[in-house]
Amino acid sequence: MATSVTLEEFKNHIEFEEGMTENMLQLYLDSGERYIFNSVGLVSEHTKHLVLLVASILYNQRTPEKSISDALDAITPLIIQEQVMNYEESTVTESTQI
Repeated sequence: MATSVTLEEFKNHIEFEEGMTENMLQLYLDSGERYIFNSVGLVSEHTKHLVLLVASILYNQRTPEKSISDALDAITPLIIQEQVMNYEESTVTESTQI
């Protein structure tokens, strides 16, 4: 899976400050990419904002499982929109090839 978000971009997004521990940041970023890939079927420039959102949720809601679940549920409409757009793009591509 091609990385769409760099660790540096993620640090900027979460306003990471020097001196903070960054041990888990790559794990949150990888998990965000995997979550979006499993939801949408791809990780690309178009899904970069979703990867950042999921990784940020995982970073900000480090402990309470219910909070993570609620936060991920809140972005479900964005994920569905990306799925629909991805489907429409693939349908248009297939129909132009026929």
